[in-house]
Amino acid sequence: MILSWFAIVFIHTLAYLQPAPILLLNPSFEDIPWHSKPPRGWYYCGQPGESPPDVHPTGYFEVDQPPAHGDTYVGMVVRDNATWEAIGQRLPKPLEAGHCYRFNLQACRSPYYRSVSRLTGQRAYYIDPVRIRLWGGDANCDHAELLAASGLVTDTAWTNIEFELHPQQSHHYFIIEAFYPEDTAKVYRGNVLIDQCSPILPADCRTRQLLVEPERQHFPVPATVPELTDLISRLTTDINFGFGTAELTNQYYLNPAGRPVQENLALHKLVKAVRSHPTAELEIAVKAPGKFLREERLYVLEKKLQKMGLSEHQFRLHHFRKSDVREEWLGINKDQDVYIRLR
Repeated sequence: MILSWFAIVFIHTLAYLQPAPILLLNPSFEDIPWHSKPPRGWYYCGQPGESPPDVHPTGYFEVDQPPAHGDTYVGMVVRDNATWEAIGQRLPKPLEAGHCYRFNLQACRSPYYRSVSRLTGQRAYYIDPVRIRLWGGDANCDHAELLAASGLVTDTAWTNIEFELHPQQSHHYFIIEAFYPEDTAKVYRGNVLIDQCSPILPADCRTRQLLVEPERQHFPVPATVPELTDLISRLTTDINFGFGTAELTNQYYLNPAGRPVQENLALHKLVKAVRSHPTAELEIAVKAPGKFLREERLYVLEKKLQKMGLSEHQFRLHHFRKSDVREEWLGINKDQDVYIRLR
């Protein structure tokens, strides 16, 4: 019995010490296209008094580059008044001091990015190439340690840029920033477009080889409605939003086609199961502190369900109403205020 107890403790300790990917909220910057508004899940980390980055393609500023992934991407600029744009978020687990990581994203330069210069008051183009800098910090928008920087992003076609991170301190916050060349003697107007961030993946510091791979997952296909209802009740507890945001927390895994994805695994399994019953209709009710956050969460859920392949006639979304308290729900995630049942 003593040996068995030690074996159990050893296995749990190994599982805890295993390196794991650090996944960002909304890594592909999906949102309603709009100017001067950071993507959902990201905070504005530029200078006070300046406008935040933009979610493109908006039609604003003459930026019309198609996305590298999904429907939208973020655009950031540097300005001729010595200001620049940046976005950041809190990580679900910290970057550890002395560890190594690899991270990549898609980036390009827009040949058109026209806005008003705050220095001159005139409309001007922000089209010169800029660098991308990555920072770690201990609070929102804290620039405690420069983790990595790219070269100038000159190409107008999407290009994969890979970074190696070797933090000397541990950090709970992560910032992506547009910045001037390191050796420039003057400021100017430039832009960079960014899309499709990878997870921050632990790597071997000596060989640079990744220490984690996306896991292959089993996507159950329930044969009967009772099996489907039982699955819904079990999966609902893992459909979670990032704290105070409308973005769903992600996992890193292989989808049924064998491709690595960053999505909410429980919702993906739920969609796969419901699709196997074409007459089933999913009803999801959402609570949240405030009407705006409720609307945002409903919008995100709708987009995710559609992206995962659930047809519009198989789901219905709405705010949690007073009358819903009396209803019977198959799955309830009270911590996240998500309620699910079949109609």
